[in-house]
Amino acid sequence: MRIYSRILGYAGPLWPCAFYYFSAILLSIVFGLATYGLVIPLLKVLFNQEELSRLLWEGQVMPKWQLNIHYLTTLFNYFFIKIIIDYGKICVLCLLAFLFMCANAISGFFRYIADVTMDKLRIHLVHNLRLALFKKSLTLPVQYFTNHKKADIIARITVDMQEIEHAVADTLRLFLKEPTQLFCYIVVLFYMSPRLSIFTLLFVPIVGCAIAQLIQSLRKWTDATQQSLGHLIHLIEGAVSGIRIIKLFGAQKYAIDQFKKEGKVYASTHMAVAKKSYILAPISASLSVVAVSIVFAYGGHLILLDRSLLTPSTFIAYIIICSQALIPIKMIARSIGHIQQGIAAGRRIFDVLDEKYAFKRCSGASISTTFKDKIAFKNISFAYNEGKEILHQINFTIQKGEMIALVGASGSGKSTLLSVLSGLYQPNSGVIEIDDLPISQMSEASLRHLMCSSQDLI
Repeated sequence: MRIYSRILGYAGPLWPCAFYYFSAILLSIVFGLATYGLVIPLLKVLFNQEELSRLLWEGQVMPKWQLNIHYLTTLFNYFFIKIIIDYGKICVLCLLAFLFMCANAISGFFRYIADVTMDKLRIHLVHNLRLALFKKSLTLPVQYFTNHKKADIIARITVDMQEIEHAVADTLRLFLKEPTQLFCYIVVLFYMSPRLSIFTLLFVPIVGCAIAQLIQSLRKWTDATQQSLGHLIHLIEGAVSGIRIIKLFGAQKYAIDQFKKEGKVYASTHMAVAKKSYILAPISASLSVVAVSIVFAYGGHLILLDRSLLTPSTFIAYIIICSQALIPIKMIARSIGHIQQGIAAGRRIFDVLDEKYAFKRCSGASISTTFKDKIAFKNISFAYNEGKEILHQINFTIQKGEMIALVGASGSGKSTLLSVLSGLYQPNSGVIEIDDLPISQMSEASLRHLMCSSQDLI
């Protein structure tokens, strides 16, 4: 979770967006529950004539104000019976249909507000993180790019960012939308029938344990998939940039074999992730159907034996809400799978962002804007990746105005020597001095100025 908290830190202040998102989601859930609640009076009017006759016989009185669900249901029943008495059942059916449309439209509107808020947060976060990664890439020493595959850096800025984008989209759902929706459904179910709801909740730990086991095995595969994709992009980048060499030496088959080999690795790891990720939803869905079926049988048994306070119409509404309450559990399972992939991508991104500079200049770096005397190489040695030395104990001095030619075979270290002089690489040993001042003690901007101003080095 440390990786994920760092990712969310790039979204800026989270509380305003989270508050707007939570408020919109809460209102969407409330009006969605109102839509399901309208099923009860609809069934009473169409099918349960005995229950409707009893309500008409008992009559209804205006309830006193209370801030709870009972007050709202009592108030609705009061106007429901009053409209039936005054205008008849046909009018009530039309009114219920109109309320059903209104509640559904309002719920959809607030869901739209929540989705727009979530996307605003997601896009802003990904932009900030991608920009930070790009800036960091430009500040890393050249030696870092020599030791690492360039295509892997590109994959982190592009593909890994897409994984994070998907994961962030599921974050607010996992921590705000689905738990809130599940909580509201459970409150309503307990209000309708505490006994039946306790029986229903017995199945939640079963679903949770099954999902937790799958998530545990999913994490290692997501890391392997991201690394394999980086290798694949590296092969593509190398083939495209070196197409002339490949054609010149007839190495097409070799390039294809390498790509096919890495492609198979990526395909197998990606398929393993897909299998484990997609199986979360079917397992939770199957368990949900089993749970609803058992609740349906148990609740129907209580009603048939007259051991439940639920009426048939209320029981049907209870089953509908119960089936909807299991949807957040399935969404949480799917979101956790996406978030695991986002964490794997985030880990690769922060490996770059946390990269320590291999070559740091002293804090009190000197500023030199002119070249006056000489350049001295003193015992310079250098090797790439701690391998064979390209430069070994190089010693020579170049006076101002003097012209020196570097001659040697390809790979003998000519370009490397100039790269070390310009500060792109740090020598493994020795020192380079410009006018008796080590370049390690010069500011980077000052050294770059001397390199770019060729007249100062003549």
